[in-house]
Amino acid sequence: MENKDIIVFAGTTEGRLLCRWLLEGGYQVSACVATGYGECMLRDQAGLTIYTGRLDEEELSAFLRGHRPALVLDATHPYAVRITKYLKEACDGLGIRCLRVLREKEKTIQIPENLSYYSYDTLEEASRFLEKQRGRILVTTGCQELLELSQSGIETKRLIARVLPSEQSLLCCTRAGLAPGQIIGMQGPFSTELNLALIRQYEISFLLTKESGAAGGFQEKLQAALQAGISVVAVRRPAESVGFTLEEIKERAEELLGKEEENGV
Repeated sequence: MENKDIIVFAGTTEGRLLCRWLLEGGYQVSACVATGYGECMLRDQAGLTIYTGRLDEEELSAFLRGHRPALVLDATHPYAVRITKYLKEACDGLGIRCLRVLREKEKTIQIPENLSYYSYDTLEEASRFLEKQRGRILVTTGCQELLELSQSGIETKRLIARVLPSEQSLLCCTRAGLAPGQIIGMQGPFSTELNLALIRQYEISFLLTKESGAAGGFQEKLQAALQAGISVVAVRRPAESVGFTLEEIKERAEELLGKEEENGV
């Protein structure tokens, strides 16, 4: 195989670290990110080609068919299960090696004592619970979930969305029917104190989040909710059993690409 390109679908910290490691190793690397924010996080890496935009199943297959990389590394977010599925199917169909990057397992989540905490496997289940409650909801799951929430039985006027201050995020909020006063455009990380101030400012009763771990400021959200005396509703991280940790990916990539070079492919 003459093409030695590596494409990293880099929606996480692990993806950014992989891009840097590969570039330092002399590999030709391209990164695919869904948003302009993801692109900004990678711009400092010299020699990296960046493709920005969300791809559906057909677009993803066409993109890979056109580039024919030697290796694809799927470092998308643990909650982005759809793109992971599409990516694996497209690579399998084209005969392209694809390795899934798993986040290191974190220590058991520490739920503060006396915190009102509800966790669900899906956003739909969490929405059904919130439909039956009263009070404003601070949504910190990301802008892509807003449309689903707005189409549930929850009154849109109850939603306060904290999203990245980007054009795409604001467009998502508008499509979900949110008024300007319901949108908080901010970039994290967020401290406990800042979370607490927003909860009080907007008179929040429920904080909707994902069990994103330390990287997503999860513990700070819990502490703020505890201090404010409100409830947390969390969507659990999807279970992943197939894939490799960051260090394992590095070893596997070196092994696969090294074999090709030895064979003069």
